[in-house]
Amino acid sequence: MTNFKIGNIVLGDFPYTDSEASKKRLFVIIAIPRPYLWALMITSQFSHDDGCKYVLSDKDIDFKLNKDSIICFNVIQTINPKVCERVLGNLLPECLDRIKEYVSDILNQS
Repeated sequence: MTNFKIGNIVLGDFPYTDSEASKKRLFVIIAIPRPYLWALMITSQFSHDDGCKYVLSDKDIDFKLNKDSIICFNVIQTINPKVCERVLGNLLPECLDRIKEYVSDILNQS
């Protein structure tokens, strides 16, 4: 089993919000409450609510994405590591800090 780290960008089966099905996609690990992972969906579909996304650029990650993509903060899932195929890369430290700050702000809203 892979030793996952916060900030890993992973390819695997990401469940739909109704948890009845999943889709192979990228996601970023934001916490590791063992034995599971908490992850944010990454998508190339820019139709999501503008207030709930972070546009990824080449300076944010340590590998090249095939398409322009966004991290969606309104889709946080608990992931079983068994559905993860492989780690493709990582968020760079400055980007990871911004993502953590955005998630923290969401969790601290009253």
